[in-house]
Amino acid sequence: MNLDFIKELLCLFHSNHIVKLSEKSPTKYRRRTALSISLSTFLFCVCLAHARQQGLGAPAANGVALSADSITPLQIGDTIPDALWNLPLQVVNHPQGKETIKLADYSDKLIILDFWATWCGSCIKNFPKLAALQNDNEKHVKTLLVNSRSTRDTRNKAEQFLSKRQKEYNLTSIVADTVLKKLFPHRSIPHYVWINGGRYLAATNGEDLTDGNVQNTFDGKDIQTSYVPETEYNIRQPLFENGNGGEAPKYIYKSILAPFVNGLKSSFSTDRDNKRLISRVAFTNARLSMIYSYAYPEIQNLSKARLVIDVENPEPFESGNTSLNWKHKNLYNYEAQFPPTSEQNAKKIVRHDLQKFFGYILRSENRVLDCWVVKSGNGSIATDFPNNLKSETNLYDNDGTDIYFNNYPLSNLLNELERLYGQPFLDETGIGTPVKLNLPADLLQKHEVQTSLLKQGIILTKEKRELPVVILSDN
Repeated sequence: MNLDFIKELLCLFHSNHIVKLSEKSPTKYRRRTALSISLSTFLFCVCLAHARQQGLGAPAANGVALSADSITPLQIGDTIPDALWNLPLQVVNHPQGKETIKLADYSDKLIILDFWATWCGSCIKNFPKLAALQNDNEKHVKTLLVNSRSTRDTRNKAEQFLSKRQKEYNLTSIVADTVLKKLFPHRSIPHYVWINGGRYLAATNGEDLTDGNVQNTFDGKDIQTSYVPETEYNIRQPLFENGNGGEAPKYIYKSILAPFVNGLKSSFSTDRDNKRLISRVAFTNARLSMIYSYAYPEIQNLSKARLVIDVENPEPFESGNTSLNWKHKNLYNYEAQFPPTSEQNAKKIVRHDLQKFFGYILRSENRVLDCWVVKSGNGSIATDFPNNLKSETNLYDNDGTDIYFNNYPLSNLLNELERLYGQPFLDETGIGTPVKLNLPADLLQKHEVQTSLLKQGIILTKEKRELPVVILSDN
C-alpha cells in the first residue's frame, strides 16, 4: 500500500465519516452506532481508494476512461464526452482565484485549448494573440492554456511564469495535465484544440488563431488551417519503410547499397532529363569493378592489364569467379538519387559513396611490368595490300575459324590481345597505317600467334617496360 493510496484513503475516510447522533439516544447506543458507521465507512473507503488506484473510479463516457492508462484519443468531429466536460481540472492564474475548473463551466462558449510549456518560445510568442481573441470576444470565447505533466513544469513554475506577465496577457492555465494530452494527442507544442457546441472542431497551428476563424466557428463554417496530424514515426526504424513516417516523398538525395539478390538481373542504368542531366544512377547485382569503373573515369576505358589491384583481399575483384557463393559475398546493388546534375558530378556522388563504405584508394604511378611488345621485322608484309581493300575482320566473332584482320589499325588487335592475355601489349612497330593480317583461330596459343605474326613482318616478344598504371589499394 503506497503513500498516495494511504493519503487518499484518509481523505475519503475523513470526508465520509460524518455521524449525526440524536442527543436523546442513549450513550451506549450512540457509541455502538458511531463505531458501526465508522467501520462501514472505513471499509467503503478502502474499496473506493483501491478502485481509484486501479483507475476504475473515474467517470467514463463514449468509451473514454479518463483516469485509465489507456485513453482512446478523440478524433476531429467527435462529441466531447460528459466525463471530460465534468472532469475537475487544476488551474493557476484564474481571474477569480479558483484552483479547479471544469470545461462544462464554458460549454456555451468556443473553447480554445493551448498546449504549452514554460520553455517553449513558440508557445509564449502566441500568448498575446490568444489573449486578444478572448478579450475581443469575451462573451463567446474562452482560451485555456494546458500545461501537461510531460513538460516537467511544476504547478508553481507555471503559476510564477504567468503571474509575472499578467500585464501583457492574463491567461488561465490548466496544470499537471495527464488526461487532455492523451485525449488530444500531439507530438509538438504549441498545439491548439478548438471545441464548440459540444464537438471537437479542429486542431490548428498558431497562425490559425485569427478573428476570421473565430467568426467561421460562429457561422458554422470550417476552420481554415494548414495543420495536419503528425505522422506516426518510430525513430528506431528506417524512415519511410513500411509507412514509418508516412508515404515517402520524392527524395532530394538518397543512396542505397545492398548485397546480392539471387534472381535479379545484373544491370546498369542512369536517368536523364531533357537537358541530359543525370538524377539517378543504378547498378543491380554488379561487380565492384563495374561500379568503380563508372565512378572513376581514369579507369573506365582502362584494360585490366593496366589496373593494379593492390588490396589485402582481392576476392571482390576476381573477374573469372561466377559461383553463387562468390556472388553472395561480392556482388552489390547500388542506387543513388539526387537533383539533376552533370555526369561529372554524378560520378563524384558515386565516388563519395564508394569511399564511405569500401574505403579503397585509387592513384596513378609508373611501374615496371612484364609486357608483350610488337616490333617490325624484316620487310613490310603487314601493310602491303591494295588500297581498295575493304575494312573487315572476324576478330570479335569468336566462331572458331582463322582470323582475318583487313585494313584496320594495329591498335585494335593489340587491345583485344591485351584483354585476352591480361598483360599490356605495346606497339613499337612505328606502323602508322592500317594493316592486313591473318591469325590463328585461338589467339591464346601464344607460339602460334608469334609464328603467324613473324611470317607477316611483325615480331612479338615478352619484355619489361615502365608503364603508367592505376593502382587500387586499401585505405
